[in-house]
Amino acid sequence: MEAARFISFPHRTVITLIAHGRTAPETAEALQLKPSTIRSYLATAARMLESSRRMPALVHAAYSHPSFPAPPRSEECAPKLSPGERIVLLHHVRGRPCPGSGTLLSKLNARTPAHAIHLAWQLGLLSERSPSVRPPPDSPPCLPPCPG
Repeated sequence: MEAARFISFPHRTVITLIAHGRTAPETAEALQLKPSTIRSYLATAARMLESSRRMPALVHAAYSHPSFPAPPRSEECAPKLSPGERIVLLHHVRGRPCPGSGTLLSKLNARTPAHAIHLAWQLGLLSERSPSVRPPPDSPPCLPPCPG
């Protein structure tokens, strides 16, 4: 299946609210839509973007898509992530659950894993239009196991 060339306004709106730290139920309430409609929008967006349906991976896929506006780069300095925190971030980007997210969320001051992806893009921890986290210099090429 070929990835979508354009992400519709309703899909972009839902993904943006999720990326800003809202949960699916909070997004439904904010947009005055049924939760099932939000789930449908997210499932459709995941198919269009050829992404996992997990929120962090979907947010990253959206920001990596040429028709979706990436968040503006922050003037703030990015926090230094430990190798374990980078691995957790990479797992989120790839749509894989990973224990130990709490430390990463706390360090980035994120409400949710999807919000952590948004903040990582703003802080330059995720490279523009790139599918991966900037790895530590000595990291292996395959996805390492979650820390802990």
